[in-house]
Amino acid sequence: MAMDTVTAGVGTDVSRRPESFPRRPIWQALAAASLTLASASAAAQGVTVAKTLSVSETFTDNVGAAENGTAGSDWITQISPGIAISRRSGRLSGSLSASVNGQLYANDSSRNTSYLQLASNGAFVAVDDLLFVDFGASIKRENVSAFSSGTLGDEFNSTNQSLVRRFFLAPRLAFRVGKDINGGVSYRQEWTSGGGSVLDNRNQRTIALSLSNPLAFGPFGWDLNFQDKDSDSGGTMRSVSSQTATATLIYAVSPQLKLRLIGGHERNDYSVGEDVSRSFSGGGVDWQPNSRTNLSATAENRFFGTAYNVSFTHRMPLSSFDLGYVRDVASTETTAFVSAADLLYPTIYGSLGSITDPAEREAAARALAVLLGSGVPPIGFLTNTDFIDRSAWFGFAINGARNTLAFRVSRSERSALSPDLALVSSDDLSAYSKTVTKASSISLQHRLSALSSLTVSYSYSDAKGEGTTTQDVRRRALTGGFSTKLSPRTSVSLVLRHQSASGSYDYTENALVASVSTRF
Repeated sequence: MAMDTVTAGVGTDVSRRPESFPRRPIWQALAAASLTLASASAAAQGVTVAKTLSVSETFTDNVGAAENGTAGSDWITQISPGIAISRRSGRLSGSLSASVNGQLYANDSSRNTSYLQLASNGAFVAVDDLLFVDFGASIKRENVSAFSSGTLGDEFNSTNQSLVRRFFLAPRLAFRVGKDINGGVSYRQEWTSGGGSVLDNRNQRTIALSLSNPLAFGPFGWDLNFQDKDSDSGGTMRSVSSQTATATLIYAVSPQLKLRLIGGHERNDYSVGEDVSRSFSGGGVDWQPNSRTNLSATAENRFFGTAYNVSFTHRMPLSSFDLGYVRDVASTETTAFVSAADLLYPTIYGSLGSITDPAEREAAARALAVLLGSGVPPIGFLTNTDFIDRSAWFGFAINGARNTLAFRVSRSERSALSPDLALVSSDDLSAYSKTVTKASSISLQHRLSALSSLTVSYSYSDAKGEGTTTQDVRRRALTGGFSTKLSPRTSVSLVLRHQSASGSYDYTENALVASVSTRF
């Protein structure tokens, strides 16, 4: 499952985390600089700045989703002022949204809290057709474990969530050698901080080189890639490094069908006292019979076994579906915590083929994904170790005149690459030799009018931890909601939620959420 990842922090030594790693001040400076830039250039073409305010009132009969309802009921008020900035023209493009979320509990003021939430991605063209710089940042709450309470996405439950700050900076050079050879050099620095005792701090550096000529000898082409990666966690986990060199021979059977023959060499030190250095081989196929259908499949015999990366998407005028299977080495940088909206967005975007304007289509897909995914649990948990990720998924979306239906089912299996990598006992991949999560969700939106809609969603997940001890937690969530626009800039919603868990952890919760949000 592809997803965008960003990390947090700044350092001068690219191979080690600096001792003076700043935590909150850098994010305050980043937010201030971004807002200042936006204000200074708001009159420029392609720049939009919107201030937002959201207020919600929640009544829950089990605050914090406590086991057996021991925490009792409470009224929760959340006030979230924010700002959204977007620039789509010129050398600098990207978007930034930031909000301060304050939560007040009527019956238990010790739970009161406030935190900054930030999401930003951008790109800068330093030299036309040559030098580019990608960058991004995020601050958000993420699940610490797949098994403790609150993993149904209740933003008011902080017992299983911790604030994580991520930041990345990635300059890249694109060039040509002669008439037909394309080349690239990239450097990516990623920082992550927060995450409590599980994550703490993490620093990853990646250098990549590439050369390719897709049609070097008639239907034959070639591709060369080299990647050098280093990761460390400031002493929490020992530093690890890996290098991979890959050569690919490409045969174009037709403009729509290409076959790939892969050979390469890899080295890593994931296991203590064992420096792996070996060659590998594999193959792949890429098939795109038309602009609406795409299949890509790759298999390689890597050091951890056979690696797979298979994806298939098909888009029709009012619907689309996608499926995939991946088995590969992963980390918190490549499989960041994602919401249901993140997962539903690509399929929903594909189903909105009747919207021809890309910006309008993107905005409509984002809004619909957020609405349909509002009652679906987020996916993933924090870990401070590299692991083998084995994931499969299938999803589809159907968009009619008045109804939109979205469905997704997935299975994820994670295991640490080496037992000595996960040194923090609270890390799920240290406590268990393998975690398996199965999840499914279905959401339906019915448009009552151009301004109002009803939404209902149901989700189920089963998280298992296997090892010397075992855990099995099954969760269900059912939500129903009504939303309407009072004006072009103001909307209100009313949502009723029921969620429960059984197995190693048991609880039930019912909640009613009323909210109003505006842009000005």
